[in-house]
Amino acid sequence: MSVSTRRLILIWAVACVAAALAAFAALTVMIPEGDITYATALPPTTYTTPMIAVVVFWGIVRACGVPLDPMRTFVLGALAVYTLVYAVGRVLAVTGVSPSLAWILTLGVLMAIAWVAVSAAGGRR
Repeated sequence: MSVSTRRLILIWAVACVAAALAAFAALTVMIPEGDITYATALPPTTYTTPMIAVVVFWGIVRACGVPLDPMRTFVLGALAVYTLVYAVGRVLAVTGVSPSLAWILTLGVLMAIAWVAVSAAGGRR
């Protein structure tokens, strides 16, 4: 594994963790404590949370010197995040899948998509 690949993996991992933490921090601020369960709907103010994660991810990757295109990141990132959020919601509503398992699978898919974007952008350097 080359130094460049190790550097990209580190950038990707830090950006993914920071994006997830930013999204969860935003949710804890936007949702009053005790108001939400799996049986209730999210308040409309929380609908922007996935884009907060996308923007944080893009900002960290760009700050580390990887030329990740902002337009592709925001459009494709939004499509990926909102599609997966919708799909997980449907799966949880229809099947008996554990919410934790659905969350882990969704996060894994999003991190894989993020790796494809970062490694492709890293190759253009």
